[in-house]
Amino acid sequence: MLKRLRTVDKRFEVWEDRGKGSHRMVVLATEDGVRHYPFPCHDDGTEIGRHYLRDIIRYFGLPRDLFD
Repeated sequence: MLKRLRTVDKRFEVWEDRGKGSHRMVVLATEDGVRHYPFPCHDDGTEIGRHYLRDIIRYFGLPRDLFD
């Protein structure tokens, strides 16, 4: 997921220690501030649900076909 996000903007990061419990944060730092979106991740190889990917696209204003 991070590789695809970085094709749009190199400033995307995933923070492992900032989410609640097993959640991680997708983070984008811009000139206007920092935006983050939490998503569950129980293991490094776990797939992220489609609805979370769709919400990340909507939240950050990314191209709709980014994860297709």
